[in-house]
Amino acid sequence: MRVVLLLFVMLISTFVGATAQDIPMFTKEDFAKIRFLEGRWVGKAPDGIEFYEEYAFPSDVEMRSLRATDSTFTNFSDGSVVAFEDGLVNSKWGEFEWRASSISSAAVHFEPINAPSSFSWQRRSNDEVAVIQKWTDEGGEAQSYAITLNRIK
Repeated sequence: MRVVLLLFVMLISTFVGATAQDIPMFTKEDFAKIRFLEGRWVGKAPDGIEFYEEYAFPSDVEMRSLRATDSTFTNFSDGSVVAFEDGLVNSKWGEFEWRASSISSAAVHFEPINAPSSFSWQRRSNDEVAVIQKWTDEGGEAQSYAITLNRIK
């Protein structure tokens, strides 16, 4: 019985260890690489309507994204938080949550924890960022959509 219990514990430990190794761990320095997003941006939604976003870093472990109702940035309609904690970088928007799978000074990629899609911010230049969303449709086909954000100066 002890041998079976020991084998079971070893099997579980191996499985948990392998799973934990698959989750990328980051540092505060890694998190700081996404500061390329800091500032105010304008983009066009899939329906062609312009939208305005502001990305701010109230601390060295948190980024807040706010959707402004117009170009004056005086009223906001929506927002999300990207936070660094215990080596993980998670993004939360409403009921949805994602975890960063890679971070560089040129891009950050998020995989869904409980969300319908993955997404990335990709730096094209100091004044242009692509927001790329990827998902699988009902038929099992891979889909993606990219929106360009332009820095407001």
